[in-house]
Amino acid sequence: MSLRDKLRVIDPCGFIDLDSVRRQGPITTTGTPGSCEVRHPDGALSYIRVSIEGSPELYARRDDPKKLSLAGTPAIETHDNPGNACRISIGRDTESSLTYLTGDSDCSMLESVVAASVPLIATAPAYPEPRGTLDRLDPCLPIETLPADRHPILHLQFDSLNTCAYSVAPDTYSTQVTVSFGTHRGYVELMQYVIGDARVSMTATGPNDCRASAQLDQRPDPAAQPYAVYDDITVSVNTGGCDATRPILAELIDRYRHMS
Repeated sequence: MSLRDKLRVIDPCGFIDLDSVRRQGPITTTGTPGSCEVRHPDGALSYIRVSIEGSPELYARRDDPKKLSLAGTPAIETHDNPGNACRISIGRDTESSLTYLTGDSDCSMLESVVAASVPLIATAPAYPEPRGTLDRLDPCLPIETLPADRHPILHLQFDSLNTCAYSVAPDTYSTQVTVSFGTHRGYVELMQYVIGDARVSMTATGPNDCRASAQLDQRPDPAAQPYAVYDDITVSVNTGGCDATRPILAELIDRYRHMS
């Protein structure tokens, strides 16, 4: 089993000490493979998001990371932008690490939650059954449908297990196709097209570039009425234009419907 497959069956919500978050009030959780988001319905907490990464290297992509010791475990704290979005990265094992993120600029709350969560880091929490459809759908699925004479080059992006990026031209390492999944909240967008039984939006972002998204399984958001929660499948290409997105998205929508 590949590392990607191993990590996809782990529920990142099991890496958050939820009792430490519940002290501030009731919570709701949403997630897809590789990430989990916790919120308070009353808006007292913007969010806490934890993601599992397929690398033991701690996240330090910003300038001047702050080194911490949380419950005796080394960690790195950064901000996405000055005064915004606190992020803490902490090692899990020799193959993976965890990143905790909150929209609050004050890191003290996140530090206390991560410290309380340290005993959970060495575990491998399984998803509760039944799992959501996106939890069981692999974004690298379109590679299986390529003709035999097309040899894909996979560009692994382990910072998101909901993303698969690949090219099919043997003479280039540029990413030609990116498939990404997500569970989002907000107003449901006005869709422009229909593929199968799903409504889809398509945007040409360049002469040969296109981004196509399908919103599926819309349901009320208990944490933020009147918004909705929905599953999103997005296919982006930088060759072939919007016509190239249609068969890829159609295959993913069909598999999604059969797994629902």
